[in-house]
Amino acid sequence: AVSGGVAADSVDTSAVVPTVSVTGTGKVTVKPTIARINFGVFTHNDTANGAQAANDAIMAKITAALKAAGIKEDDVQTTGYSLQPRWIWDRAMEKNTQDGYDMNHSMVVTVRAIKDAGKIVSLVADNGANTVGGISFDVDDATLEQTRLTALDLAMVSARKRADVVAKAAGKTILSVQTVVVNENSY
Repeated sequence: AVSGGVAADSVDTSAVVPTVSVTGTGKVTVKPTIARINFGVFTHNDTANGAQAANDAIMAKITAALKAAGIKEDDVQTTGYSLQPRWIWDRAMEKNTQDGYDMNHSMVVTVRAIKDAGKIVSLVADNGANTVGGISFDVDDATLEQTRLTALDLAMVSARKRADVVAKAAGKTILSVQTVVVNENSY
């Protein structure tokens, strides 16, 4: 018969390791690099097909004008599309009666040359957009990612400085980072 075993010294893992927990903040401010323009076309016609055809014709004119202005197809997106009957109250008959159809088609265009935002608002209006929901300003994805990385770097530097100050005041030295928790807020 053969038997075997392994003998090992036990290690006390219950020893408390002194730790310091701090929060660091990194803040980076950037100027907007893109504009988003919300606009739409509202049409009304006696028939659903008529309302839709009229709307489609205007939207085709707008998208052609945007393309001619250098806006990429991927930067023009539909955000809403509805076709519904219009009802009006007929006093003489004392009931609702249908009065044709309303068509709403809303879109957003991303303007990457931010200085051209006003020109693009005029362009969509001049080509038939009869609702402009406003302009919002944002940062393109590449700039946003670089900004986040810079803010994270600043937050880590801030946290390390705070940890070193706390440790020094306690007569200790920071040996290593044990845990990092990242909370990101962008606005």
